[in-house]
Amino acid sequence: MTVSGGAAPRSAPEPPSAGADPAQALGKLGRSWTWMLGSALTAFVPGVLILVWPDETLHVLGVLVGLYLLVMGGFRFVASFAREDLGERLPGLLLAVLYVLAGVLCMRNPLQTVAALSLIVGVVWLVSGILTLYTAIVAGDLPHRGFLLGAAVIGILAGIVVLALPTESARALTRLLGLWLVLLALVEVVIAIAWRAAVKRGCDPSPALQRVLETACVQGPAVEAHRTARAADGHTPGDEGPRWPEFTAHLRQAGYAFATAVPMRLRKETIGSLLLLDSSERPLTADDLALAQALADAATIGLLHSRTIQQQDTVNEQLHTALQSRIVIEQAKGLLAARSNTTLNDAFEAMRRHARQHRILLSAVAREVIDTGAVPGGRPPAVPPRQDTDAE
Repeated sequence: MTVSGGAAPRSAPEPPSAGADPAQALGKLGRSWTWMLGSALTAFVPGVLILVWPDETLHVLGVLVGLYLLVMGGFRFVASFAREDLGERLPGLLLAVLYVLAGVLCMRNPLQTVAALSLIVGVVWLVSGILTLYTAIVAGDLPHRGFLLGAAVIGILAGIVVLALPTESARALTRLLGLWLVLLALVEVVIAIAWRAAVKRGCDPSPALQRVLETACVQGPAVEAHRTARAADGHTPGDEGPRWPEFTAHLRQAGYAFATAVPMRLRKETIGSLLLLDSSERPLTADDLALAQALADAATIGLLHSRTIQQQDTVNEQLHTALQSRIVIEQAKGLLAARSNTTLNDAFEAMRRHARQHRILLSAVAREVIDTGAVPGGRPPAVPPRQDTDAE
């Protein structure tokens, strides 16, 4: 039984880059709903095989159960990194070790009795259900807590039933193992679908919220905070109507009751505003506003710093390109002046005149001169011959 204990995602999981931190890469993978679906298939396939062929040999049954436990141990290990806190990762890591040890025991002696296999699987399911129940209770911000609690209860019941059932009927125990595997797989499929829905909600805002954000760019506290460089909200004292009727109407339709905006500023420069939406009717306290302003100031510093770095990179690239082009042009001037027996200034004027007439870059004309000794078109540029100043 593998479920993610991660918090509700704000965006779709990104593929880990080559230089990413291994723990972060495993965390992104463990929070992916496709990873949970793969865990469900890992339990579903052996469960179906056991139910379809209940009279298979002990060797086949031991290998199937052992492979299931080993693969689930890998899924458990990756899923444990979905939690940011190290203490919340510990139950998942313990379960991964338990699954791997149980899988090794089954694979080490696949000819053991069905009762022994049932004992190993029962202990794994019981401990896994207890630790999953603990995670579902203590972990915060779970978008599928109810499904996780249901998976934990099913795991505990499966472990208890398998351990407590009499061992006289090997066929009954085999069918029971297959039945519980299929049932746990179906629960994990439901959890994976719920997690996918949470990912989609985190990526795509609702139409009502989208209308609020679109209106906020035209009217509302966000525009007011940007214009005045001071915090603004939609609260109007007295019995007056709302300050921004259209924005307030969209805000109510989206399920929010209050909106506040703080400016994103650095010294005398204001680059935008931070809009805060609240479902309660009460305005933000002074401490809340101070915290929001601090967050907006930190974001402003980061944005302006990034903008400065981009501008410096652009200027450096332009200077580098200009320097390289100047070197090529100077080389072309000297080559053309030598071949045409004219001055450097006259050679430069000839190349520039040709570039303007044909609307091409001067650097492209210079490269053509260096490669062919003539301007594009195969003819040398028209340059006046050099005058001999010593002739009388």
